[in-house]
Amino acid sequence: MPDIPHRGWARRAVPAAAVAALVIAGTAAVRTNASASATDTYRMATVTKGSVEQRLDLTGSVQRVNQVSQGFAVSGTVSSVSVAVGDAVRAGQTLATLDPKPFNSALTNAKAALAQAKATLESDQSTTTATTAATTSTGSTTASQAASTQASTTTPRVASPSARTGAGANQSLVAAQQRVRRAQGAITSDLG
Repeated sequence: MPDIPHRGWARRAVPAAAVAALVIAGTAAVRTNASASATDTYRMATVTKGSVEQRLDLTGSVQRVNQVSQGFAVSGTVSSVSVAVGDAVRAGQTLATLDPKPFNSALTNAKAALAQAKATLESDQSTTTATTAATTSTGSTTASQAASTQASTTTPRVASPSARTGAGANQSLVAAQQRVRRAQGAITSDLG
């Protein structure tokens, strides 16, 4: 009977030794894999097709890459738009047109003002030529008279030719010409 207690101990020692051997082997395997680099290990998987969902929560400002703001060189009312939002455009393409009515009326008014100014100029030039010839024959003043006159007078303000008509405009123009001649004579004598 002495063999029976010995067998009980052996029955217990064999499983305990097996468990100890497994723990030692597992510890060695873990240490070996832990010290290995990531490039030394491979993971095999079967490729399957499916959808992937991923969500990014970011904060920032978004800007369009291909956007240009355009404006007209003059202000006015837009009468038509040739393109829509999102259309691709090329250089020189008409994007919109302005209503031409206000510009046409402004052009007409400017042409009328120009014609009136030309007529006034021609009228003043024809009367000035006649009065200039009469003025030059009356004689000239001396430098001292011009200097004293210059000191007592201020810069003359000549009314616009269209403000006066007839003899009044001619007299004003002749007087202005005489003051200019006197001033020029005074300046010439001062410089001499």
